[in-house]
Amino acid sequence: MKLMEGRFIPDDVYDADEVFISSTTREIMPVTKIDDIKIGSKTGKITKALLAAYRKKVDAYIKAHK
Repeated sequence: MKLMEGRFIPDDVYDADEVFISSTTREIMPVTKIDDIKIGSKTGKITKALLAAYRKKVDAYIKAHK
């Protein structure tokens, strides 16, 4: 999987298939539009898979530390 991490300006990502941001409070959040320009056609498969994997790990951690 090709991944690019860094600071980007909108022009850098207009042609991307998928864009997401990650943070402690937002987890993995898809970016589907920038400046009224649509990014991809919907929340992508990779973004959904990463979010599901992240939530599974968090759930397992919480269960193990109860």
